Amino acid sequence: MKITEVELLLLQGKPAFDHGSFQPLVLKLGTDEGLTGYGELSMAIGNSRWEAVGAVRDLAGEIKGRDFRNTTQLWERMARQNLWAMSGGCPLYAAISAIDMALWDLKGKWLEVPLYQLLGGKCRDAVPCYASQIQFGWRGGAGKAVTPEELADQAAQAVEEGYRWIKLDPMGYSDQGVWKGWNLTGILEPRILRTVSQRMEAVRRAVGDGVGIIVENHCLTDAASAIDLIRLLETVEISLFEEVTAPDRPEALKTVRERTCAHLSAGEKLVARAGFQPYITQRLVDVIQPDLGICGGVTEIMPICAMAQMYDIQVSLHTCHGPISTAASLQVEAALPNLLLHEVHRVAALEENQALGSVPLRPVGGMYAVPEGHGIGQEPSKWALDHCERIKL
Repeated sequence: MKITEVELLLLQGKPAFDHGSFQPLVLKLGTDEGLTGYGELSMAIGNSRWEAVGAVRDLAGEIKGRDFRNTTQLWERMARQNLWAMSGGCPLYAAISAIDMALWDLKGKWLEVPLYQLLGGKCRDAVPCYASQIQFGWRGGAGKAVTPEELADQAAQAVEEGYRWIKLDPMGYSDQGVWKGWNLTGILEPRILRTVSQRMEAVRRAVGDGVGIIVENHCLTDAASAIDLIRLLETVEISLFEEVTAPDRPEALKTVRERTCAHLSAGEKLVARAGFQPYITQRLVDVIQPDLGICGGVTEIMPICAMAQMYDIQVSLHTCHGPISTAASLQVEAALPNLLLHEVHRVAALEENQALGSVPLRPVGGMYAVPEGHGIGQEPSKWALDHCERIKL
């Protein structure tokens, strides 16, 4: 029952945008009885993956030779007895999360049951989804949708596939098509407000009033600009505004809360229960969005979601990573009584990235079936294993 092998797999994914890469980081744990467990670090996007690789390297010695069944004990060893984990940090907690995910995968395989059975059983047989990041193009997109017409077309295509919810960032691309190409803090220029308004009005006309729209802010706005944008879009009837302020400024989000009537969400960059506590106990959000590969893994996400339930806050896990993360998130979401939606990021909709998993995971009619294999019900595909970079630890 002991962990004998720790290995990182850098999978070769395909980005869904023209301004970055997509390289899922998968952790593999081997045991003395021949079981193999997988977890994923939520660092596939961005430029911090090597920090996370270093964190896994540092933590490998803490788990080798130990019983994989003792998930709580090992989590405490990595997070509570680690001098530098005490104050959080996304790369370090991504490593903790992936290890924890792989431990639960091992436990499910050892007991020969899906992960959701270890979390209280299923609350649902299928998980409702939303199409996320329409601005990167959805079906047949060229990597970006900038004009109102382009955004409306991509949104309509997602709805045709059966999605009843969509998410887009209507201010991420400037009017010239440059990602993060204008300043979105403070008092906004009239041309920015006009562009955002035209984009969102076109999307609403294209999808009708039977589709929920989530506006993604990517933390590019601050309290002042977020308030202006929320008020600007009142007639478009937005269901949810996501990440309207930086995650380290809950007081800024409180200002937005007090000065608008919008439903708000946040949480993808927060780690551990302590990071989520002010957002939940002060009820700064209506929907909390922990990332299973960042917040602390399965061991930590369940009490976070239970805390949210106490305050009538719904949960929508942040998922913009590979098939391992997708499958593990679906297992957790199946067991959550306060789940709202599962995020189908544009990268997860690409067939090339779905092919990185041994089990194809494709939503049908805006719904995901819950994986029924043992553990998380997913492993890297043969192609993914044959074409990945390996780092033995």
